[in-house]
Amino acid sequence: MPKKPLDANKPRGPVTAYTLFVRTCRDELRRKYPQLTVDYNVISKKCSERWKHMNDNEKKRFNETAELQRKRYKEEMAIYVQQQQQQQQQQSATSSILLQTPATQYLVEPQQRQQHTLIIPNQTQHMTTTTLVNVPKKVAKKRERKPKDPLAPKKPLSAYFLFCADERPKVLGSQS
Repeated sequence: MPKKPLDANKPRGPVTAYTLFVRTCRDELRRKYPQLTVDYNVISKKCSERWKHMNDNEKKRFNETAELQRKRYKEEMAIYVQQQQQQQQQQSATSSILLQTPATQYLVEPQQRQQHTLIIPNQTQHMTTTTLVNVPKKVAKKRERKPKDPLAPKKPLSAYFLFCADERPKVLGSQS
């Protein structure tokens, strides 16, 4: 299943307290050792150990910042959702069954399963007369199978069928 395209206007999600802590650790290491290149897996392991051993007072500033991030995200999402609803209302108002273009109007009405009727107004008589045109629906093509070769060898029997062949005489003997 393909991914949905990302909306550039959608606000970014809130950052967790742990993520803020890891960013801070990485920044400290970059400032202390600018020439050193360290694998981020090693850094994240060290950060996770430090996070586990920290008490609540040390984690407090990260938790407060994360809470501010959550509030910001909720506010921005509320605004974003309102804008999306307004856009959907505007689109639904303009995209009804009757589509208006600068030159003509087109109305598609379902008639049968196989056809739709397309009503095209005549431009010469100022949209008072309409012309009916039948538009056939595309029919799916059936796939043709290759003819089976009668001389082709058969596949070998599976273990279950071999077992059934051995057991069939016993079962028939016990039933009669």
